[in-house]
Amino acid sequence: MKQIILPVFLFLQIVSTAFAQTSGSFDANFGTAGFTTTDFPAVANSTNWLMAQPDGKLIVLGNVQKNLTNTNILALRYTAGGILDAGFGNGGIYNEETFAPALSSVQYREVWTGAVLADGKILLAGIVQATSGSYQFLIRLTPNGVRDATFGNNGIALVEVVNNFEPRARPVSIALLADGKILMFTGNYSNTQFTLIRFTATGALDTSFGNAGILPVASSVPSIFSLQAQALVLLPDGKILAQAVSSKAPNTGQMHIFRFMPDGTPDNTFSADGEVITAGNPSALTTHNKIGLLPDGKFLVGRYTSMSRFNTNGTPDNTFGTNGTATLTLSTNSFIVQSDGKIVCASAVSSRATLYRLNPNGSADNTWNSTGIAGASDAVPQNSGFTNVVQQADGKIVACGSKSGDYLIARYFSQTISGTKDQNGILEQVTLGPNPTRDAVQLTFHLPEAQVLSMRVVNSMGQLVRTPETRVFFHPGEHTRSVDLSGLPDGHYYLMVKSDKGEQRFTIVLAN
Repeated sequence: MKQIILPVFLFLQIVSTAFAQTSGSFDANFGTAGFTTTDFPAVANSTNWLMAQPDGKLIVLGNVQKNLTNTNILALRYTAGGILDAGFGNGGIYNEETFAPALSSVQYREVWTGAVLADGKILLAGIVQATSGSYQFLIRLTPNGVRDATFGNNGIALVEVVNNFEPRARPVSIALLADGKILMFTGNYSNTQFTLIRFTATGALDTSFGNAGILPVASSVPSIFSLQAQALVLLPDGKILAQAVSSKAPNTGQMHIFRFMPDGTPDNTFSADGEVITAGNPSALTTHNKIGLLPDGKFLVGRYTSMSRFNTNGTPDNTFGTNGTATLTLSTNSFIVQSDGKIVCASAVSSRATLYRLNPNGSADNTWNSTGIAGASDAVPQNSGFTNVVQQADGKIVACGSKSGDYLIARYFSQTISGTKDQNGILEQVTLGPNPTRDAVQLTFHLPEAQVLSMRVVNSMGQLVRTPETRVFFHPGEHTRSVDLSGLPDGHYYLMVKSDKGEQRFTIVLAN
């Protein structure tokens, strides 16, 4: 048998060349060598939010500060290849400056977050200040980047900020309900309350929620100088999980986690009164904190220099870090939880934009770019940092931030992918993962021209075990296919992709 297998293996190796893409390395097919920058002449530019569309396009939300008192709101859309999408807004950019006709004499505007809706429309949320007062806003755009006139007042919904002497730099978070309604979470720095606001799908205040759509919430802690909203997520059962930070004299701070019933009333099954409080240094409680939900109902809360994991009832999960909290070796501005439970954090090292990754238990993941840190090298521009990070449907990691005032966006591989590619080059820009896998892999590739492809999976003896595709026509462009390996015994398998030009082979390791 060995004399039969060896010639087949050698033949496959002769027509193929090996390739590998390392976990945490740049995706060279994005932008220039893995990242791209966009410059706007201004005093300062900042990015606050990043969204991945199902088609692989990316939307960055941020601000352009034209002078010391005036900013513009921007939404930039990039193609899957990392260039501005000419079919969005004006040359790939939506620029909101006037807020007309909803407001006049606008002085300051700041976008904090957003969401891509199921129909492809895009929500932006933040703070705007005019001579008439300060407001939280929602703006809805059509999929091609213009205001949606069917939402609010010509695309804009406003709620006035009450008793807030300085609304600037106060985070706003939103969550989408299954019925299309929008929940907003925002805080008033000048008093001890934050606010839950619910809008209908058309941008009107939902009068069935709170007091005509607005629900003020206060902490049970006395003598708070300020309570500031941070992050908001909607749980699968419709309950609301929110994070806030407070400050007390002299120079002390606390983190607050609230859980509400769908109607906004406190959930008394969460820490008895619906509020969990942890002590913390005010300087470590930044405006980029975030909540990460886990499949088992537990959740992560990030701070600038630490991360904590909680059980569903709000008690610390002592299996994470030390007594439920992991001290971070690098500062973090934001984080995401990958589908495999690992945690990717956005940061900067030596003034260079950096991502680092933790294992599910909070320890450093040294398989991520061999050291646990990605990006802190000469390849990344100096004077840069990441503020937000997302994982795309194909598993790749994308981060946004700034570089010397420019917008910065970069894409990385989330796992080490290895295989072979024949010299005919049927498929381009190939990723295959997870690899090793338990039951399935996802093949993502680019075709430079239309082709008819067949795909089959063979075992190490060359025997056919699966036929994912049989002579299927593919248009030029990006494609993703899932290859099911469930029910097969552990071992090495080969995905064979064939066209009229030849055949490519990719190695898959199945390990249940």
